Formats: sequence, C-alpha cells, structure tokens
Amino acid sequence: DFKSGLWVAMGIPFTFCFSLVGLILLGYTLNNITLAAVIIVMGMIVDDAIVVAENVARVSGTGVGEDEASIRGTREVTLPIVASILTTCAAFVPLFFFEGRFGQIIYFIPPVIFLMLLGSLFESIFILPAHLRIRIPRWVMLTFTLGFYALLEKRQKQRFLAAHSGLETRHWFHVVEDFYGKILKKILSRRWLIFAVFALLLAFSLLLFKSRMKFVMFPDEETTELFLSAETKPGTSRYETARLALPIEAIIAKDLGKEVVGFRTTIAQSRRGGVVEQNRLTIRIELFEREKRQYPSAYHVAKWNKEFKNIPGFTRIIFGRKIGRA
Repeated sequence: DFKSGLWVAMGIPFTFCFSLVGLILLGYTLNNITLAAVIIVMGMIVDDAIVVAENVARVSGTGVGEDEASIRGTREVTLPIVASILTTCAAFVPLFFFEGRFGQIIYFIPPVIFLMLLGSLFESIFILPAHLRIRIPRWVMLTFTLGFYALLEKRQKQRFLAAHSGLETRHWFHVVEDFYGKILKKILSRRWLIFAVFALLLAFSLLLFKSRMKFVMFPDEETTELFLSAETKPGTSRYETARLALPIEAIIAKDLGKEVVGFRTTIAQSRRGGVVEQNRLTIRIELFEREKRQYPSAYHVAKWNKEFKNIPGFTRIIFGRKIGRA
C-alpha cells in the first residue's frame, strides 16, 4: 500500500546518508570509485525493506494489531535478511585480493558496498517497523495521492466484504502460490537430502572450473591495429634503413584493400626528446573491422612473423598487437 511504499522508499536516503557518515569515518572521499560502488549496490538497498514491509502487511492482514504485526513480521524475516546480506557481502570479498594497480583501485569498492548494505539492514530491522505502525492522517494521504488512496481504500473494503461474504474470486496467482507452497513443504521435509545434492553440485562445478575452464582477467580483444618495431646494425643511415624496410612493406602491401586499410612507416624518430636513432623504424598497420575481413588479427601476426624472419639486414624485429621497442 501507499504507506509501506513511502517508508520503504525513505530507506534509500537514510542508507545513503548512513554510508556517507561511514565513509567520512574511514577517511574515504566521494570519487569515481566510491560512487561506482554506490551505483552497484543502489538497487539492493531496498530489498530488505520490501521483505519486511511485505511480511508486516501479511501479518497485519490476519487481524493482528499494528504493533504486534510490526514486531512479529520483522522477527520472522530477520534471520533470512541477515543471511542475504552476508551472502551479498561475500560475493564482493574477492575484490580485496586483486593485485597491481587495478587491485589498488577496486580495493575501495567492497567497503562502500558493505556500508550501504549495513545501513539498509539497520534501517529495515530497527527503523522501518516503527514507521509501519504510524497511522498517516487521511488528509495527508489524500494530499499526496490526489484521491488515489481513497479509491484504493474503497476497493480494499470491497474486497474485505467480499472475502467475508464468500463472494470473492481467487486471483490466479494464488494457485501458483499454493503450488509453490506444496513444493516447499516437500523440500523442507527432506532438507538434508536437498543440501547434500546441492553440495555435490557445488563440488562438481568447482571440479569443472579447475579442470576445464580457463580464467583470463583481461582477455585480449580483437584489434584493428598492429605494430612493428625493427632495428638494423648501429650506424646505419636513415636512407639505408628505409631501403631495408621495403621488403617488409611489400609483404604488408599484399593485403592492402583486402585485410589491411593502410600502414605508415616511421624511420629515425626521436623517442621522448632523445637522440634520433637512424637505425630504428616502426610501422603501424591498420586492419579492417573484424566483420569486414576474413581472418583475425592473430592470424596475420603469426603469418607475417614467419615472413619477416627471412628478411635480411635487421638485427631484431618485434611485431604484434602491441607496440614494442626493438
């Protein structure tokens, strides 16, 4: 109903302010990383409040007083909510174990998520139940809903009268709920068997992961650029280096218009303001988009590397999808 939806929604600004206080105490600042963590968990912070509000409304619908409904409805779902929060937090714990610069960046994401979930848990268990027992004056409801609540209340009364007079027709989803309830009763009566089955499935999945699956944190994506870096004997002039580069350019030019858009050769270029090295050259090759060419970039790297090895005059040739220094 409107009251439950209102107080559930109020949990969002509370959780956000709670997290801001926690971030200040931890010495964190608002930046791209912490805001990204807030965005990740933003959709989860109302889940606990929705569960509590829905269960309180269910208990209240059985004829129990509002005070008793708030207490009993919250108590019934407290442990499942805590379990869901802990499992969600556990999913982000691996982010603490990343190494390198990337690990230093994402290290700050889990604490922010933990604070947001903790604020959501605190609000849904200790604050929301008290709000749900507050009677909102009718004129406030009418002011905010522009008559919608009055219509909703009338329909609820009609349903209440129909239910007690035996004239109410069951909603189709009640059949689904009853069917689901029967399945749950059968499963819960054999919970240890179900637990054992899922434990075996977990062990089997871990075995598959270890033996069959390959994990790559940052897989190489298909690229449209290839780079070559080559070096001739020290003392070679830039004109001689350009002449020696002609066979390399001829090999690449065979695929011009087919797989290669174009290439650019740079000879005797100064590196970061250093001394010009006339015996060095770089070639930047631009390929067509993957869907417009027959072969992937890895195929060209392997093929051209074999052909470049037979070119005389160079002491070293490095060719691949990343720019290198000979």
